[in-house]
Amino acid sequence: METRRNVATYIVIRDTIEYDTFKPFDILSDMYRCLSILLICLGTTSTGAEFGRNQASVTTVLLKLGDNGPVGFKAILTARVAPKTAQQTARAATGIKADMAVVMNEAARFVGNLYGDEWPSDSTVDFSLSDSYLPQDVPSSSLAFVVLLATLREGFELNDRCAVIGDMLLDGHTRDVGDINARLRGAYEGSCQYAAVPLANQRQVIDLMLTGERHIVWQMQIFSVAHARHAVQLVRTDHNEKLAAAIDAFVKVQAYMKKHDGNVRGNQRIRESLNEILTLTPNHLSARILLSEIQGELPKHLSLERTLAEFSALSWPYLALMAPDRQYQYDGNDTSDFNRITAGLDELKYMGHPKLVTVIQRLIGYGEYIKLRSNRDEAALRRADAIRKELERLRNDPEIMELEWLRR
Repeated sequence: METRRNVATYIVIRDTIEYDTFKPFDILSDMYRCLSILLICLGTTSTGAEFGRNQASVTTVLLKLGDNGPVGFKAILTARVAPKTAQQTARAATGIKADMAVVMNEAARFVGNLYGDEWPSDSTVDFSLSDSYLPQDVPSSSLAFVVLLATLREGFELNDRCAVIGDMLLDGHTRDVGDINARLRGAYEGSCQYAAVPLANQRQVIDLMLTGERHIVWQMQIFSVAHARHAVQLVRTDHNEKLAAAIDAFVKVQAYMKKHDGNVRGNQRIRESLNEILTLTPNHLSARILLSEIQGELPKHLSLERTLAEFSALSWPYLALMAPDRQYQYDGNDTSDFNRITAGLDELKYMGHPKLVTVIQRLIGYGEYIKLRSNRDEAALRRADAIRKELERLRNDPEIMELEWLRR
């Protein structure tokens, strides 16, 4: 099953169902604005602080909208220090669009607090982003901007094979971003060896073990980070002793798994290695997930967020046919789409979160009915009404309402 956060999710679960206003790029753009917390603009008060380096680049993962939903792609964010020639202390140069620039003025506040001083007032920092022609996923790069500003301030080297993904609050604590698995797939396909993801996203990362993407978990080293400081520590090339030892130990686990086609079951030595790695770095998410697999402790179902995303990606054609205005009518000529949707929903029924089982079953029944008859007769309308009531119940479910990406 492919990772998809079809934007119909936001219509089905969060908002009133409006099938005639289904505009994916508009919805994504609104989502970016709502979630923005990117940090760029530098302070203006000089206290004698100096930049540790004049240029740096960091790797992050953004999203673009593909044929089947959001697709992650590796992007490079670069900063250059130049003499200040005007009042600007930071400039959004190549590739930085207006949505991304809106939240840039919070960086100096956080990074200044992090280092306990202000930034030099006689310099300007120019930022550029690769692939500037694509939509910019503002919140998922917040941590990357902080890492970039920190290396300019302190002068340490960055590992360009480490993807930094995540949103953050003004106090530096991370918060989750949507489509984390699409982002990790983008990092993997971009040949990244490491990835930093928000602590709140770790349950969604486990979904990779259930959807045929287990290789991403062990062929990369994925770390969960609770604070921006942890992301900075991870992406530096001069790791502390414990982190360096954990990374080296996991490289040996990777070598064993590659030799044995990814199999680790029943291997006591690998179990001990994973426990040692977690003793050194408890936030080594790849090690934690593999150890859970060995111990038989992995969840049996997808996370609620992933199930909602999969459900929306599969179900929106049926939901369009259910629209109260009856704008769309099935002509009965082509059943291939019905068969594809039903097969996907049937798979999701057994793998997905239990909260959605009822609505999935009803939607399967609705599709099978209208495939043979019509979406406009009384029986079809009764089925559609039952599904809408179930969707309304889900919209009001406390656990669903608490999902970060739905609240924003």
